[in-house]
Amino acid sequence: MPKDTKKSIPKGSVSPSERPSRMARGAKMACEPSKAQVQQYLEKQVDFQTDCFELLRYHNIYPEIEWEDKDGPGTTATRWSEKAQLKLVNRLSFSETGKTQFPPPNTRLCDELVYLATKSLKFGERALWYPYDFNKNGDINPNRVPSGAAPIIWAHGLPFFPVYKGYYILCGREHAICIGWLINEYHRNVTKNHPVWSVGAVIAPESAARAPHTIDRQMRLHQPYGTDFNIRYRGKPVARDVVSADHHHCAVVPHLNRFIQVCPLWMFPGYNVRCGPMNAHAETTTVKRGFFVSKGLGDKYLSLVRPYANIFSDRPGESAESASKDTIDSGNPDDSSDNVKSQDLEAKEQGSDLAFALPAEI
Repeated sequence: MPKDTKKSIPKGSVSPSERPSRMARGAKMACEPSKAQVQQYLEKQVDFQTDCFELLRYHNIYPEIEWEDKDGPGTTATRWSEKAQLKLVNRLSFSETGKTQFPPPNTRLCDELVYLATKSLKFGERALWYPYDFNKNGDINPNRVPSGAAPIIWAHGLPFFPVYKGYYILCGREHAICIGWLINEYHRNVTKNHPVWSVGAVIAPESAARAPHTIDRQMRLHQPYGTDFNIRYRGKPVARDVVSADHHHCAVVPHLNRFIQVCPLWMFPGYNVRCGPMNAHAETTTVKRGFFVSKGLGDKYLSLVRPYANIFSDRPGESAESASKDTIDSGNPDDSSDNVKSQDLEAKEQGSDLAFALPAEI
């Protein structure tokens, strides 16, 4: 039977999300682009998937009961089986001012509420009120099975699943069967070297980006500063979303057909050197030509400079124009904005090698 955590933070350690940081941690990609590194990443990911699918099978033993307003707080749960059976809150609620209205204690949160809880609630509140979703340190429990839709974060023309502290992918229930929800071990050596929220390692497939969801954000800066302009996401500056700058490294796309696609970020269809759209009130991070030259990719740069548009397509060969998503500039003087709302895994093999897909060059 699962315990609260598979890998525990050493006793006496402080949750990194609650500790002030002098320097923002850089968001990391899935792996480096060499064939050996991709192979190593995929082998490691299969191990994480095995763990996740075992937890998912265990979780599916119990019926999923959705919480309703009339239910009130749940009963105190101490054993893991009791926590797993707490009623699920699968809808978001906001006050007239836009502030998140969190459900009562001893309920389970959908992925979008988990994302908001890490922004607004203290680590002790998260740990005490929602013992299934968060461990005693207030971090997302690595044994937590995703629920509901995933939040979608747009950057550089592509949709992403946010990654919490370098180990937990908020991918939603439907796409948990594709890749699992772990990308690294839950260990202090991992969490201390990653931002609270990273954007870049895991691209959301078209099936997730087009699925109904509430949280749909547009990033403009790699390293946000200050508090979030949008009250819905406002919290400690350390909990802001950070976009990776290592675009020569690989991202991963989990597909519903259970095929994992791994490729350098700049090669994905729709990639744009700009992090987000420009408007009269907001700047945007732009990857300079010098970066591509330094990585031996200078001849690719001009093909990646285009008017900004968000692209749904994650399939090589589909034109950006036919798959573009309109991006609404809010006029907010901020680095992010809300857009319009919009089984077992079997590793594919070629001989003895795990296969990975490389999109055609742009």
